[in-house]
Amino acid sequence: MNLSNNNFSGKIPNPSAKFTNCPEIDMSFNHFKGPVSHFLFEVAALHLFCNRFSKLNAIRDFNNDSPLSFLDISSNQLFVELPDCWMRFKELQVLLLANNELLGKIPISIGSLTQIKTLHLGNDNLSAQLPSSLKHSET
Repeated sequence: MNLSNNNFSGKIPNPSAKFTNCPEIDMSFNHFKGPVSHFLFEVAALHLFCNRFSKLNAIRDFNNDSPLSFLDISSNQLFVELPDCWMRFKELQVLLLANNELLGKIPISIGSLTQIKTLHLGNDNLSAQLPSSLKHSET
């Protein structure tokens, strides 16, 4: 589902329908704001680049293993700490969180992303060291 490059704004409502037959959602380049909705983590690829999202509670509150292999939430307004819940994202290969002003330490659970190929945390305010399990990632 491609909804990118529009002037959609406001919060994303939580639909009653699941996106199990929708492998990819692209909502990039809009004006969505507020928290990222938990139902979005039920797809394989999620593009939320260049919006105004401000909260990642849904990542922390997501109770199932996610099929996500690609997640781009870069260039939003995430002035928050990264939640320590990445062990639920076992299939994640690309994680792009740059340009958000993320705060605090890099969570230890980021190290549980054994499939990760690309991790981009540039232009954020993160501190501490990268988990040792990620030090040999490709990019």
